[in-house]
This record gives sequence, C-alpha cells and structure tokens, in this order.
Amino acid sequence: MANIIVRHARNTDDLLKIASCIYLTDPFIYPAAFGTDIHQAAYAISRLMSMEDGLFHLDNLALAFHGKDICGILLYNRNGAVWEQSQCTDLLQGIAPS
Repeated sequence: MANIIVRHARNTDDLLKIASCIYLTDPFIYPAAFGTDIHQAAYAISRLMSMEDGLFHLDNLALAFHGKDICGILLYNRNGAVWEQSQCTDLLQGIAPS
C-alpha cells in the first residue's frame, strides 16, 4: 500500500497548485464562477485563500500527499465559512473570467 500523508494546508504550500486541484474537482461550478482558463481560475482561487472565514481559506483545506505530490484534497465548510461577495469582488478586482 502506498504511503499517503494527510495534513492541513499551510501557507508555505504551493497555493496555485492547490487552487488548480480545487478547480478540477467540479467541471461545472468552478468554470462558471472563475472562467475556463485554469491558470486564471487558479490564480483567482488562490487569492481567495487569504479571505478570513472564506470558503477557500487554508483552515478549510486538508491535503493528501504521496511523496511530494498532492493526490487528494478536502475542502470543507468549517464554522460556516461564507462567500462575502464584496470581499471576493475586492480580492478579484482585475481578474476577469474567460
């Protein structure tokens, strides 16, 4: 059996890689919310990771690693994380969906 390590996400992790993994988990919601360009969408999601009490905050993410590679991700709604539209808009200003 492969050695899998699961831990909370850290701000020292590759946030763009984590955001790309999140984006790829749903072929409908994330392209509709962030556009179809995965690089642009991952950048937008990574920006939202800094939003306190936001859904994508690192406190809401657990990662599974096989060696140095992310092989699984868990994004969960801890303590009622919210999407505050004005905060999201401020963080994503200048990032237009494709």
